[in-house]
Amino acid sequence: MQWYLEQYHIWPLGSFKDRAEGIEAQLPKWGLALFQAVFETKAAQPALQAWEHAALEASRRFSVCVDRQLPEGSEAEAQAIANEAASDWLRLPWELLHDGRGYWFQGKYPVRVRRRLPNDREQRVRLAELPIRILLVSPRPEDKHAGYLDHRGGQRLLLMPRKSRR
Repeated sequence: MQWYLEQYHIWPLGSFKDRAEGIEAQLPKWGLALFQAVFETKAAQPALQAWEHAALEASRRFSVCVDRQLPEGSEAEAQAIANEAASDWLRLPWELLHDGRGYWFQGKYPVRVRRRLPNDREQRVRLAELPIRILLVSPRPEDKHAGYLDHRGGQRLLLMPRKSRR
């Protein structure tokens, strides 16, 4: 998988293409195996049922939160192993989750994946200073058949004071 994601695009021809097609054929199987490993446990059933009964239009986010910190007093070697295991969990290809019907991260109501480690340090609040600079990019078709698209419409709403938008 690492080769496919990181190297294949450099030389996508010949035998490399054949190898990539073999990997692509395996993606649904790997996604289903990951899904089964996570959700076919008894402990995961209530969460999966709640997920399946959520409103279709609801924003769906799949969070992988790994606490790598062992109890205080644990050996340094054990902590190193826990750190490596946490990294392994976070780097799993969660975007491949496949429930047998399709990938969770595709379709009309796609799921977003979020990988997290617990925040164990106090973070200072960073206030934005004025002026806040915003770069707006507007596509403007260069087509004889396309009418004029006023690219300033979206900017006006963004720049309007909040009170006057209501």
